[in-house]
Amino acid sequence: PGDGKNRLDLHEWTKRFYEGDPEYQEDTKWWEAVLQHEKIKAELKKQRDDRDASDAAILEDPTLEFLGDEAEAEAEGTNADASTAETTKPLTDADRIEQYLKGASPLPELNAEFKATGVAGKPVKLTAYRVAQPLSPDGKRVPVWLTGQKGGTYVSFVDLSHSHFRNFDDDPEDLVLMQLADFLLERAQGSTTVPISSIFAELKERYLLSHVIDRGRLVPEANQLMRDIQDRMVGCVEENPSRPYENVLSEHERKTTGDRITERLRTADIDAVVYSGEYLRSVPPTTIARIVEEWPEAFFDGRLFSNPYIEVKSPEARRLMVASVTSYLNDAGWLTTAPSAGSREQLIRARLSLKLLPEEISPGDD
Repeated sequence: PGDGKNRLDLHEWTKRFYEGDPEYQEDTKWWEAVLQHEKIKAELKKQRDDRDASDAAILEDPTLEFLGDEAEAEAEGTNADASTAETTKPLTDADRIEQYLKGASPLPELNAEFKATGVAGKPVKLTAYRVAQPLSPDGKRVPVWLTGQKGGTYVSFVDLSHSHFRNFDDDPEDLVLMQLADFLLERAQGSTTVPISSIFAELKERYLLSHVIDRGRLVPEANQLMRDIQDRMVGCVEENPSRPYENVLSEHERKTTGDRITERLRTADIDAVVYSGEYLRSVPPTTIARIVEEWPEAFFDGRLFSNPYIEVKSPEARRLMVASVTSYLNDAGWLTTAPSAGSREQLIRARLSLKLLPEEISPGDD
């Protein structure tokens, strides 16, 4: 027993015990004194800790000494927060994966099992995602992060907000495959002499077929996209179905359209098809950009293309709004002619137009 600081002098207690004092014959009084001592000791310790924390806060900011109890309390709270932050458990890869998956969208082409010729090891089962948040697994921001997860599979994230994608025209998929190529080499542990450039090229050729600059792939894609657009144009011209035929098509284009109508619909009554608007399904795709440019009111404001037009007051803004769509239509129309003399750069531009044009199209009424 004690007073929280020092032990009590128990000589008097001992004397009374031997004298037969009933109050001191049992250990109840002694035990209560022990409990009181521990209580006082704990309270004194708390006061000392609080005082030490307050003194430390004043050392960090001497002005707190003059701001009163409220400021000291605020400083103590700040110190507590800092202490909590210091003891926060570092994120594991599993924690990061869970965090990055929130709001992520998949890269479907990279959901596969990957392997490369001449590189030892089992195929890598990978799932890749786009994210719009910083990736900093090791404290430094990176455009792509690839790591393993439960079950022996792998996951990769691409930070589309990274400066790399603003400054360079690399596709997100390219950086994922480069990271994967590096991982395959590292996993092989020197058992292969295949250079990383060869692995990367093989992975692209095998798994990113939609990125290939190949007329044989681009032309059918352009034909299908233009057919879809022309089908929807029919419903957009109900107010004056023959206007594009009369105002835009050349004599040669009208003849071509008539021949296609006869072949497709098995009819010689071309005028009836023109006045119904159905002829738009048969016009040459290379005319679509001019038709849209001549009558934008019929096709914008969500009727076919999402961009506003009628409510846009500036003629220059209207012109740019239309041009942003017709430039894609021109590229897609050019591809439908199965060009044989197009340069690599022209094909790259046309491929990008095929990618961007669908984003301009408003949802249908399906």
